[in-house]
Amino acid sequence: MTESIPCQPTTKRILLSWSGGKDSTWALNLLHQQPEYEVAALVTTINPQFQRVAMHGFSEDLLDLQAASIGLPLWKVNLPFPCSNNEYESRMAVVCARAGAEGLLAVLPPAVAPCSERVEFHSFSFAGPIFSRTISVIPGQRVTRDNFTYADLLPTTVSAGPHA
Repeated sequence: MTESIPCQPTTKRILLSWSGGKDSTWALNLLHQQPEYEVAALVTTINPQFQRVAMHGFSEDLLDLQAASIGLPLWKVNLPFPCSNNEYESRMAVVCARAGAEGLLAVLPPAVAPCSERVEFHSFSFAGPIFSRTISVIPGQRVTRDNFTYADLLPTTVSAGPHA
């Protein structure tokens, strides 16, 4: 009689594209609940000229506070302004090569579809179950750049409690 050995599920180490907004925050929260995934790092595109997260437009300081509160390494991809699609693809290819070398690259399921950036609003997540503490912000000025309007947020003191 042959003994069957139960299959041990393997944990997939993944890199999460992090915008800092509600969708990536919710995705990370859901991934933390799935034992088959380990989020090894977050990757975010940065506009170094303005020191802001590309597209979402909040400050790099707030991004750093998010990553520290979440407790994950952050891979920053500097994008020039303006950034052509060819330049974007070239810089993201470097990220993909690094991710592959570190065993973090997996094929997306067929149900995953990219969203249209021109029909949604962007956000900044400052609290939730994945954060060890609330990131305190105050409203800043509004800026219009490259046909986008950004409502700036400025960091204040960081709260001590998980959701204070």
